[in-house]
Amino acid sequence: MEEYKRHPTLAYILLVETLKPQALLYLRAGDAWEIETFEGLDAVVTLPAIGAELAMADIYDGLTFPVRRDLAAEEPNA
Repeated sequence: MEEYKRHPTLAYILLVETLKPQALLYLRAGDAWEIETFEGLDAVVTLPAIGAELAMADIYDGLTFPVRRDLAAEEPNA
């Protein structure tokens, strides 16, 4: 990853999760990098430096994900 970040003309690095519809977008901000998180199939990754948008639904087209338990929402046993 650091080798990609050192490439001077690279504006974006997109990491796509394989177990759930989530992506991390690293975007160049001068000499630093900022990170944006995109979650869910309704999200759209915008890439203004290259005039593009990527719909998460298109990235994950044809894939299904197993239902995952939301442990934070479950009440602890008394």
